Amino acid sequence: METLSPMVQVVLDKVSTTMLNRAQVIAKFGDEFDQLREGLETTRDLLADSMNLQSKYDKVKGAVSQLREVIDEADDVLTDCLVRDIYKENKSSLRFWFHDPGFSSRVGKQLVDINSKMDMARSILGKHLTIANSTAPDRTHHGESDANQGESEREFMSRNYVPPVTYGLDKNIKSSKEWMFGSTNGKLDFVGIVGMGGLGKTTIAKKVFTDTEVISHFNKMIWVSVSQNFSMRRILKCMLEKANLQAADVSESDDMFTSLRQGLKDQSYLIVMDDVWPHKNLNSFWTNLCDSLPTKVDKSSCIIITTRDRDVARVMVHQDSQILEPPTLNDRDSWSLFSGFAFRSTKGECPDESFEKEGQAIVKRCGGLPLAIKTLGGYLAKESRPSEWTKTKEKFHSLTTDGKTESLMLCLQVSYDELPNDMKQCLLCLSVYPEDFEIHADQLIHWWFGEGLIRGKKGDSKTAVEVGYENLVKLANRCLLEVVERRGYDGRIYKFKLHDMVRELIIRIAEKEKFCSFSEECTQIGIEDSRWLCLTEEMAAEVKKPWIKRKSKMRSLLLMSSPSLVDFSKNFELLESLRVLDLSCSKLDVIIVEDSNTASSGTVSYITLI
Repeated sequence: METLSPMVQVVLDKVSTTMLNRAQVIAKFGDEFDQLREGLETTRDLLADSMNLQSKYDKVKGAVSQLREVIDEADDVLTDCLVRDIYKENKSSLRFWFHDPGFSSRVGKQLVDINSKMDMARSILGKHLTIANSTAPDRTHHGESDANQGESEREFMSRNYVPPVTYGLDKNIKSSKEWMFGSTNGKLDFVGIVGMGGLGKTTIAKKVFTDTEVISHFNKMIWVSVSQNFSMRRILKCMLEKANLQAADVSESDDMFTSLRQGLKDQSYLIVMDDVWPHKNLNSFWTNLCDSLPTKVDKSSCIIITTRDRDVARVMVHQDSQILEPPTLNDRDSWSLFSGFAFRSTKGECPDESFEKEGQAIVKRCGGLPLAIKTLGGYLAKESRPSEWTKTKEKFHSLTTDGKTESLMLCLQVSYDELPNDMKQCLLCLSVYPEDFEIHADQLIHWWFGEGLIRGKKGDSKTAVEVGYENLVKLANRCLLEVVERRGYDGRIYKFKLHDMVRELIIRIAEKEKFCSFSEECTQIGIEDSRWLCLTEEMAAEVKKPWIKRKSKMRSLLLMSSPSLVDFSKNFELLESLRVLDLSCSKLDVIIVEDSNTASSGTVSYITLI
């Protein structure tokens, strides 16, 4: 529920704006607005305390979910107040639509009810937090123990395991070695390997690290797993230990840099820094490290960096030409890798054509991602009947929701967890788009703006749209988007799509966050309860049902189908919380909305037609 914190801030801003504008309703219910503001501020602080516990304790998660319902109610009331005030102030002809003598009284009663519900939900959350904190395992030394545990786990995966055969990576391994050996003597070289989680970055680095030619070239071989739990002292200590430089006698970072410089003097060395993430102290650490590392006159040395973030690679690798971005595997390599895991008993040979037909379809769903292919291959290795493979193909999405691909999802979720909270909900919006759909950047950014997910920065000349394009760049640099088309002169993203496995991840999270729900075939279902809805032709059966109900929670509606799929003349007024209506992907000449309060209430922030 990390996505709730930015929403609280949006509602807080609306409270402040309403009070600043002295909206007419403030005159009668100023105390209720004050109480709402104070309650939201307390809620924001409480949510910060619950951030690390929500994923582990169901009762904490349930209490936060109740708070979301109340926050949504508050947002609806405040938006209605602001819109009415704006139309009246501008003397718009639409102001007559807003003439409602009972509006102020109704808002007052709603605010009293909202404040009461918020107090109760906050009290319940506070009690569950107290219990959760008292039973949570002790975490000391600012995450050092977690970091060390993560280090040991990655050590097992990356240092002690060398895959005997690699598929589709030989070209990248060869390029890395050429850069290492092709430089002039006495130079410190840098090689960056960038890509999404599970792409094979660590595998490439490990194959280079254990290559006999590489081992014979360098005097010292140092492998350190950095991870998202960045600790300068831990990294330096690990480097000293791997170089056999007696790190136990050194405690201060400055002393460690000195010990490293002295210990590597007159040595050629290879340092692999695996799994590097953005961190506020990374740049200063990197500068100090590079200044401390010596070079040998007659031999070059090298540092290899693996990361999911292109910006990290550009900072740490001095030449863009020496940054590798491994592609996903082609169909042939994907099948070879899958076969090695799925058909272990027959040494990688497919025993029957029926297995190959279903297996090829399953492998295609993995999108060439090695970790996904290995995970599915290992899972299916124990299934001896083709019918079970058919079930897996038809219900691919259920593998992620049932936890059968948990190691893969955990690997990818690290990238999601590292996003700022406001960008998490921006990414989750992509869950509703169809598989392999090429998403137009401007369409998505207007959606973000309509829901209040992006805003112009205070004290900055950047508009909300410019902030939206910046967010897209950040997501692309974190390898969470696949850019399809850019603007020529400045590289602005025009169109992009999602890797199938990233889509599986954000669908799973969006369902947990209760933004929307999906079938085993990854089609949206339960649309009457959805906050976000993308209507496609495949959803015709769902739309034939009464899909709009009273007190609908729907905030964004995207139509990507024939206009005849939806009858906008019926029950459209029930979409009282709608913020975004996007018809840009549907050839719609006329829209008829009869007797619609939604059309007149002004709660829709963004409407686009084609």
